[in-house]
Amino acid sequence: MPDVKKQEYYRKNREERLQYQKDYYNQNREHIRKNKIKKMLSDPYLINKEKSYHREYYKKNKKRIMERRRNKRRSINRSL
Repeated sequence: MPDVKKQEYYRKNREERLQYQKDYYNQNREHIRKNKIKKMLSDPYLINKEKSYHREYYKKNKKRIMERRRNKRRSINRSL
């Protein structure tokens, strides 16, 4: 059973969380980029591994992803 209080808290503070994430990324962008380069240099097949992981994830969760996209499009169209 989902925790209703927790869901409400996250729903209520969604904008603040997104803003925090955006600020964090902007402040640490260079550091994140450097770490990614280091990882790629240490493992030249990292890009292929990530691609295959994303491909498998999408195949496995395609229905859920498509449903979420449909709902998002519907909500955007309703607001217009």
